[in-house]
Amino acid sequence: MDIRRLAFATGWVVAIAAGLILLMYPSDPPPFREASISGVVLSPSGSPMPGATVYMVYNQWEDPKDLHPSGPRGRSDSAGGFRVDGVPFGTRYLIAFHDSCCQSDAVEVTVSRPEVSNIKVQLTVGGQIRGTVRPSQGKVAGRQIYIYSHRGDIGWQSTKSDSEGRFSFDKVIAQDYIIELKPEGYPEVDGNNQAKNVRKPIKVAKRQTTDVVFGKE
Repeated sequence: MDIRRLAFATGWVVAIAAGLILLMYPSDPPPFREASISGVVLSPSGSPMPGATVYMVYNQWEDPKDLHPSGPRGRSDSAGGFRVDGVPFGTRYLIAFHDSCCQSDAVEVTVSRPEVSNIKVQLTVGGQIRGTVRPSQGKVAGRQIYIYSHRGDIGWQSTKSDSEGRFSFDKVIAQDYIIELKPEGYPEVDGNNQAKNVRKPIKVAKRQTTDVVFGKE
């Protein structure tokens, strides 16, 4: 009887010790899971779009071209088909770019298995911005102009005025923006002096041109 009790007690001690060891030294975590997403890129009219770059981002308001390094991406083939490899499991977003169109809206994809297919990403129709910097704002040539959206950094762009103070933005996503004229010498001079920036709210509509003038005649 004493031997059985001793064996029983020893078993409990061994089990408790093993449990403590597991708590102190947990096993390696499961391997990081990645997936591939495939689908088709469509033009604004709905036809397959070859030559588009499809980026994966973690947030729908991110501009993947501003991320360094950029995340997983793929390029559409002659039939518009694309494949993006190395996508971590979870809720992800795809954004497509093409030189002839505006970028797509962010497409939400739930990645919970190794292969996710039949995803459609459609490029959009945008508008244009045409503007002029007048001499009342000082030097007109080489002035830096920015546009900022109200949806994170989606649609943000920058350009410089030409020798006559003219500037333009093409393939602009249709939405509301703040357009800003930076001070002379920016960014080397007064780069942080927000009081010298000139800002205006504007609205860009599909297939339309928005005119902007900084300064008086």
